[in-house]
Amino acid sequence: MKITLTSPKIDRLTNCITRILATPTPTIREIAQIIGYIVSSFPAVQYGKCHYRAVERDKINALKTARGNFDSKMCLSSSAIEDLQWWLINLPQCFNVIGHLAIDLTIYTDASLSGWGAAMGEAATGGHWTVNERKYHINYLELLAAYFGLTSFSKQVLGKQVKLMIDNTTAVSIINNMGTCHSDPCNDITRTIWAFCESNNIWITAAHIPGVLNVTADFESRRQNIDTEWMLNSKTLCEVLTKLNVLPTIDLFASRLNKQFDKYISYRQDPYATDIDAFTISWQNILFYCFPPFNCVLRVIQKIIQDKAQGILVVPDWPSQSWYPMLLGILKEATQIQPAPDPLVIPAQPGLTHPLHKKLRLLICHVSGEAYYLRDLPQAQ
Repeated sequence: MKITLTSPKIDRLTNCITRILATPTPTIREIAQIIGYIVSSFPAVQYGKCHYRAVERDKINALKTARGNFDSKMCLSSSAIEDLQWWLINLPQCFNVIGHLAIDLTIYTDASLSGWGAAMGEAATGGHWTVNERKYHINYLELLAAYFGLTSFSKQVLGKQVKLMIDNTTAVSIINNMGTCHSDPCNDITRTIWAFCESNNIWITAAHIPGVLNVTADFESRRQNIDTEWMLNSKTLCEVLTKLNVLPTIDLFASRLNKQFDKYISYRQDPYATDIDAFTISWQNILFYCFPPFNCVLRVIQKIIQDKAQGILVVPDWPSQSWYPMLLGILKEATQIQPAPDPLVIPAQPGLTHPLHKKLRLLICHVSGEAYYLRDLPQAQ
C-alpha cells in the first residue's frame, strides 16, 4: 500500500535539479519550475516537504529584489543546494504510504518562557531554557519543547507512530506541514524534528490540546527546581583536571545544561543524555566525572568501590560525614576549592550564587575503587 513516482517523473525532476545545480546563476523562473515539480511530487515522497523551503525562501527573496521579474538571475544558498541534493540522492527510493497505522504513543509537550516540559504515560520530564533560548519567540520554544519531548523518549518512540499533543496551534500547524516559510528559526527546528523522525523510522502527527488540559507538561515547563542544576565552574574544573592529569570521558550526574562533557548521564529523561540513572550501569570501564547531589555521596562512593571504577569525584570537604573515611580509602589525589562566589554556577541563571558559597569547601578528587581493596581499611557495607 505504497505510492511511488513514475520513472518519467523521477527522470524529469532529476535532470532539472542536476541542470540547476550546474548553473551558478539560474533564473528565478527556472527555480520556480523546480519548486513546482517538487511540490507535485509530495504525495509520493514521504519527507519531501522538509526539503524544499530553503529553495522557496531564496526564490521569494530574489523576487523581492528583482521586483517581480521572473527572468532575473539569482543565486542559491547553501541550504537550498543541500535541499536539492537531498532530492537527487533520495528520489530513486522515495515513496509514501496510503495511510499511516494507528497511533502507538502519545507525548504531551509544553513550553513556557522559563522552560520546557514533556509527558508520556506515567513518565514526565522537563528543564530550563538557556539564556540564548529564552530570546526566541514562544512559537519556536513550543517546537523546541516538542523536539526535546521526542528525543527524551527516543528509546520508546523508535519505529513508532507518535502523536504530539501541543497547546500552541501555530506549532501544531508547522509540524504537520513539515516547516514554514514565515520563520527561519521555526523552520530550522521543525526540520530537525523531522530529520530525527526520518533517521529513526518515526512518523509523528501533531494535534492541539487546550492548555488547561495539558497539566503535566505545563507543570514541568514551569518547574523552578534549580537545586540539581549547579555545576562546577568549567574554567576551574579545566585547571584542576590539568593539574591532576586526568581527562574524564563522561559526566555521570548531569543535564543538557550543566554537562561538563559531551557524553553524559542524566537522572531522568533528557534530550541528549547517553543513558538515565548512573546507578543502573557499570562504571568499571569508564573514566568518569561525577559531581553528585550531596545526599548521594555515600552511595556514589560505594558504587565506585563496588565497580572498582576510576575517575574524578567532586564532594564537599566535610570530614565529620560517615562517608569521609571511605573517601580517603579510594583517594589518589585531591585539590581543595576554597569558599568563593564563583566556583559553583548555574547555566540557566548566570550570576546566581550558591547559598552555601561563603562556607562551602569542595574537594576535587582523583579516586579509584580498586585502591580501596589495596589499603588496610574496613570494607564498604
